[in-house]
Amino acid sequence: MTTLQLFNYGGQEVRTVLIDGEPWFVLTDLCQILGLTTPSRVAERLDEADVSQTHISSGGQFRQVTIVNESGMYEAVIRSDKPEAVTFRRWLTGEVLPAIRKTGSYGHAPLDLNAIDPRTLALAILEESDRANAAESRVLELAPKAEAFEKFIEADGSLSLGAVANMFKVGRQTLFDWLRAAKVIQADRRPYQEFALWFEVKASSGERNSGATWVTYSSKLLPSGVDPLFRLLVRRGYITPDAA
Repeated sequence: MTTLQLFNYGGQEVRTVLIDGEPWFVLTDLCQILGLTTPSRVAERLDEADVSQTHISSGGQFRQVTIVNESGMYEAVIRSDKPEAVTFRRWLTGEVLPAIRKTGSYGHAPLDLNAIDPRTLALAILEESDRANAAESRVLELAPKAEAFEKFIEADGSLSLGAVANMFKVGRQTLFDWLRAAKVIQADRRPYQEFALWFEVKASSGERNSGATWVTYSSKLLPSGVDPLFRLLVRRGYITPDAA
């Protein structure tokens, strides 16, 4: 059973549902705020376990929507290039999730405890305690990933490859070697076409004394490229899944 709860972020609606005691977010709402224009593509890139479908009432009709759990929410935030993504994530984790966990029932009328068998009530309390502890452990597991990401991101929203190397806990030159070996970037440090959308590339040019011109390139990783690059390096066997 799902129960809809609405939250408001800067005048934009964020719909959440509670399924079996776990909070899920309507993906289109997240994407609209994060500047991710194609929610279906975002969903395709998330782990299957983090994505689901549900029906919610909208405009007097029941509509099927794509929803993501806490893990999927963090992944969606990390894929956004908007500087506001950091503030939005903090709002979700600092206000929305605590509000959900505090009520646990989205404002339902309180139970009549006197009408409940004491043994049933005791079991319910134990089950709720276990659920709350599990949820809190999950937040503690996921939050450092987002915090680490914030530490390395630059003012323009991109990450230098040196910062990416620090995130992945490898040497800068080692990362360059891996990226060249995996055919992600070329010898001149431009990405191959297949991976161009992951990077921001800047060119510098000049003229030598001889009159010949020169061009050099620098590539920075966009926030949306961090997770797919990490997954690619894991698949290729360069780093282990728990490296970052």
